[in-house]
Parts: sequence; structure tokens; C-alpha cells
Amino acid sequence: MKSLPANISSDSRHNINGGISVIRHILGCISNARKEDLENDIKGLIDSIQTKEAKNVISQCSKIVL
Repeated sequence: MKSLPANISSDSRHNINGGISVIRHILGCISNARKEDLENDIKGLIDSIQTKEAKNVISQCSKIVL
């Protein structure tokens, strides 16, 4: 099996969390400030979701812990 970048788990290869993890890893190699900006933007988007049901669906589908 090929090694996965950013130490992501093999089950994250096929969901949005895996893609975000790779981008976070690349940004962290370039600049920790840019990585933190991305993380803060994602948290802001998640926080802007109004309903608990929508947050649950996003959490289940993306494997992102809300």
C-alpha cells in the first residue's frame, strides 16, 4: 500500500476530510499562518450552519469533528 501524505488514515482517502488534511499539510509546509487561516475559515463555515441536523450530516459525511 502506498504511503499517504499528511498522516491521514486510509478510510479518509475518499472523503472531504482526507482532501482537507492534505491541503492543511501542504499549507503547513509553506506557512503555519496560512494553515491556521484555513482551519479558522473551516471552523467559521461550520459555526455558520444553523441547524443541528445539518451539522450532524456534515460531521458524518466528512469525518470532521464538529
